[in-house]
Parts: sequence; structure tokens; C-alpha cells
Amino acid sequence: MPTPSEKIAQRYADIFVSAFDRIVGDPASPLLVGCAVPNAGANGVPFRGCNALLTSIISADRGFNIPVWLTRSRLSELGLLIRKGEKNTPIVHYDVFYEDVNTKKRDPQMNDALYRALSDEDKKQWVKRCYMTAYPEFNVAQTNFSEVYPEQWEELVSTFGTPERIAASCGDIDRAVGCPQGEDGAWLCPIKIDNERKSPVYREAYDDILVPPKESYADQQQWYADIVHEMAHSTGSEARADRNLSSGVLEERAHEEMVAELAGATVCTMLGVQTGIQEHNLGFLKAWSSVIKNDPMVIYKAVNEASKAAEMISGTLGLEMRRGFNLDKIMEGVEKAQETREKVQQQRAQRQSRGGKKARRPLKVAKAKGRHV
Repeated sequence: MPTPSEKIAQRYADIFVSAFDRIVGDPASPLLVGCAVPNAGANGVPFRGCNALLTSIISADRGFNIPVWLTRSRLSELGLLIRKGEKNTPIVHYDVFYEDVNTKKRDPQMNDALYRALSDEDKKQWVKRCYMTAYPEFNVAQTNFSEVYPEQWEELVSTFGTPERIAASCGDIDRAVGCPQGEDGAWLCPIKIDNERKSPVYREAYDDILVPPKESYADQQQWYADIVHEMAHSTGSEARADRNLSSGVLEERAHEEMVAELAGATVCTMLGVQTGIQEHNLGFLKAWSSVIKNDPMVIYKAVNEASKAAEMISGTLGLEMRRGFNLDKIMEGVEKAQETREKVQQQRAQRQSRGGKKARRPLKVAKAKGRHV
């Protein structure tokens, strides 16, 4: 019986193999598509981590232009149906808490900060638990939303008709390049301009990133994307996530490149930068697909590592996750109108069950006053 992690890993594997096969056929096609609004649930709360990465890849692969996703329960509430043949996307949620060893009960007051402050002896009283659950969600384009709510669908189409992308400027990365360590906007390691270089590189031995001048790039979006890719590599240094960057094993190097591609693509999406797979990594695509097919847990591990790297980059640079589109807001009026109609129908049904309209009382005929003749 597959565990929840194994089930999710298999779904991830199917999604990524499809995306990699698409890029093998068209190397210029992006892994992710930069969008003005992040993928989010119906309430507008943006997805983060592996959920943000996964929904963005599916959107790019399937051509979903509307970054709104719905749970089965929300679909039911709106009276929507899933189109035939459509597959769900597992949106993962983690419940992390501390459990008392003696009582076997969780303590909502205990957290990481409190735990670290405990003595070594007191720490033995607690164990940290993490439970993962996954809820199947569907992009709004996978449903019959357009037929049931045509006016609201037109609003969605007009909102996301023209994705927002940058032309040749990205202030967050510009500030990080050459920014002295310790100052606002600086990256975890120095990023230096090197006029002799043709492409950026992260040097683990020196813990720095060397980049060519922006002007040397014909496509300056690619300059930003290449820098973010190397920033992703730098998160795996021994002093940080310790992903064994110096390994000479080809499979481990290929895995690290996959992590950097996924993390870089996630951050680029947040920045509005659209980019494809790096040219030197295109040769890995078929190998990645083959490995993932044989062992789905490989991509599950890579996605989680890439999500952590992307969170480290966005958190350090102070990149704010933009608010997602709140579908529930535009549906409020529709649902209230529906509730009103249902109340009216119920009232009519109740009157009919009592025999229809109330019978009118017969008029009383007043007796004529006066004497009979």
C-alpha cells in the first residue's frame, strides 16, 4: 500500500516528466510562466513552496492562464463539474507540532524558540511531529465554470489576458549585484561583476558568484535568470543547506542542477522574469525523465529542496509574495442572489403545500335598514 508521500511523488513524477518532454520537443518553451498574480486557492491566499512550484509548472505545461485553483468542496458549493479526463493537483499541507512524550498529546504553546531554550534534559520530554496531508485541487479552467458563470468567467479572462513581465529591469537583483555584505538587499554571498566572464558561476570554494555585465546579454531577462540560478546553487553550500555541491558523481550533479533549475524558475516567476532551461542543462532533461520514471521519490525530494532554496532567496531579498486573485469575492454576489432565489422558491413551495393561494373570505351582505312594506 503506497504511503501518502509515495502517492504524491508519483503524481509529481507524472507532471514533471510531461513538462520535461515538452521542453525536449521545444527547448525555447519555459519551464514556468511569469504571471502578474501568483497561483492561489479560491480565497486568494497564494500557494507557497512546492505548491507554488507545482501549480506554476502545470499552468505552463497545460496553458492555464488563470491562476485560480479550487478544492472539490468549493466546486460542489458552486455547482461546478470537472471536465472529463482532467486530473487533480495535490496541494500539500504540513502540520508541525510538539508532542509531550509522557501524555502523547500535542502542546499548542510549544514552538521551536521555546524548545531551543530548554535544557538538554527537558528537551527529552518533547518530540517534534510533522504530518502531511494533500488535498486534490483543480484549476478553474479544468471545470465548466465558463458555462455556469459566463459573466464571472469574462472577468477572469480580462484580468489575466496579458501577463505582466519585465522588459530589462529587476530592482531586487540589481541591488544584490555588488551590494556589500550586511547591507539591505545583499545576498548571502557576494555577487561580483566580472567583465571576462560569459555566464554567471557560483564558486563554492570562495563562496561568491561571478557574473558578466548585463550589457553583454542580448536578452537581459536571461541575465537575471542566470544570476538567480547561481543564487539557488549557493543555497546548497555546506554552511547553508549542505547539498554536497562538490560531489563528482554525475547523478548527484544532475540532481543539484535540477534543484537549481526548479528554485530559479520559482523565484523568476515571483520577479516576473520568463526563462527556459539553461542551455547546458538541456542535455540532462531526458536523463531526468528516465530517473524520475524509475524512482518518483527523486523528483519529490528535488521539489522540496528547490522550494526551500526559493524560500531562502525570496526571504533574504525581501521579495513579497503578491496576493492572489480572490475568486470568492466576485462570487459573493452570485451566491447571495442564488440564496435569495432559493428562499423565494422555498416560500412558494410552502404556500403550494398549504393549498395554494389563501381562499378569500366571502363578503358579508349588510342587512337593509327600514321597514318591510
